[in-house]
Amino acid sequence: MRARAGPLLVAAIVVGMPLAVEGRPRATDRPARTVMAWVSTDPANWPTCRDFLTTGAAKGTVNAISIDNLYTFHPENGTLSRDDGGATIAAQQKIWSDFRLYPMIGYGGNVTGLHQLFAAPEAFIATLVKDAVEFDWAGINIDFEPSTNMDDSDPRSNPSIDDAVALAVLLDKLGAALHAANKTVSVDTMSAQGACWGQWHHADGSHG
Repeated sequence: MRARAGPLLVAAIVVGMPLAVEGRPRATDRPARTVMAWVSTDPANWPTCRDFLTTGAAKGTVNAISIDNLYTFHPENGTLSRDDGGATIAAQQKIWSDFRLYPMIGYGGNVTGLHQLFAAPEAFIATLVKDAVEFDWAGINIDFEPSTNMDDSDPRSNPSIDDAVALAVLLDKLGAALHAANKTVSVDTMSAQGACWGQWHHADGSHG
């Protein structure tokens, strides 16, 4: 989880053309195309973000929302918890009722913090599938951006090819479980300098 109490951040993840939304869409009502707004801010700011997307300058541009304040990820055992007793999810259901919902599961620390999850993902997957069904979410958005070898003094920070393969295996298992429940999985990732998966190639031709 990456809670941000500062300025609002709303980033559009465009995976298709906008589709107008009237009333609350059901999770099973899959549009032909989806445009997702990635919202990372304190829940107190959600109404402002919603108004921008429903009645403001961005009205009609997105039909899905991904929010990262719903879970705490525990790298020591690869599990998730909802420490507020579900209050944040209840607020999400109310404020974002006009959008298809894709809760974001984020991680931005050392890649070793994902190894336990890669080794034993069953509880992680079971939690997400159960909650997606219970709360009528359209799916889950995975945003794992571990440290990279920008700090070559600590090679443990470098996601390896094996780590990238392990992530793919995890996503395959999670996707299969969500698809069985008529849900979907989306992924936030990048392949340039920053949150990379695999080895980063330096300007001098070396890599780490």
